[in-house]
Amino acid sequence: MNTRRHGMISSLCSIVVLVGLQFVVTGRAAEQALTNADVIALVKAGLGDQVVLAKIKQAEQVAFDVSPGGLVSLKNEGVSPAIIQAMMEREDKLKKKDKKKRRDAPPEIVKVTAKLPTLAPMPETIPTQEKGGIKISVAPVTYQVKPDTMVEDRPANPSFSERLFRPENAVGFGIRVYTPVLRVVPDRLRFSVLVSNQMPRVFHGAGTIVQFNVAGKLVAVDNEGYAALRTAIIPPRSEQQVEIYGPPLDTLPDQGTIGLFMYDVVTNTDTAGNVTEKQNFEWFFQYAVQLVEQEMSVSKPERLWYLSR
Repeated sequence: MNTRRHGMISSLCSIVVLVGLQFVVTGRAAEQALTNADVIALVKAGLGDQVVLAKIKQAEQVAFDVSPGGLVSLKNEGVSPAIIQAMMEREDKLKKKDKKKRRDAPPEIVKVTAKLPTLAPMPETIPTQEKGGIKISVAPVTYQVKPDTMVEDRPANPSFSERLFRPENAVGFGIRVYTPVLRVVPDRLRFSVLVSNQMPRVFHGAGTIVQFNVAGKLVAVDNEGYAALRTAIIPPRSEQQVEIYGPPLDTLPDQGTIGLFMYDVVTNTDTAGNVTEKQNFEWFFQYAVQLVEQEMSVSKPERLWYLSR
């Protein structure tokens, strides 16, 4: 019986000691975070500015309220300007330390996706076609993905401490957000075209019309997209390679048939230079996209002042 009582007493003593230690540790941790109330209490105790300033400097942690309302409250409680200034500087150093810690932390890694196009000739399509002494070969270019970062500036309100350090030439404040992206290059349909002139006369690309058919619908194409073909001048038994640009990739469906048409290709003229013969060329490709994924690091947002130039 005595043994049981002795065990119970020992257990109770252990609990009391643990609770006491927890209370002491908690109390010490709380004392480390110096607050506005602590500073006001030291000032009202008449310890003097030098002692209070030393305490602010030596404190391991601070949790000062240096907002406009907090500063007014300190002044009304009799805290001197020198102490208030020291509190603001200590709080500012703490924020800079936290900012550096966040900046030096390992970057966040995210997975970014992109739609990579592939084009394959349809079974009925002949890549190299010859009509009227003009041989034309068409092949889609190879598409690649390249990592990039999209930068966006969002308006925001500066904090009180940020307003204190506003540059003279500042015209606004905001948050700069960085978003990793995968860009497909090129960003439009693009074909490599090799024109071989087998005629005994010079070939002129002027007058050639290029059209694209996407999933059964004609798509308008800017003349600049095939300007190199329209301005081509190829001597007899010579060839020239040009590129043709189509619609942007983000306007295309994820899969379907792409038709590339070249109409009114001049293949013959009379002695006076009048066109006597034209040919039409057509190619069809199966279009599809493959989802590619890549891990990229995310830069942390920046809070900054926008400066005038």
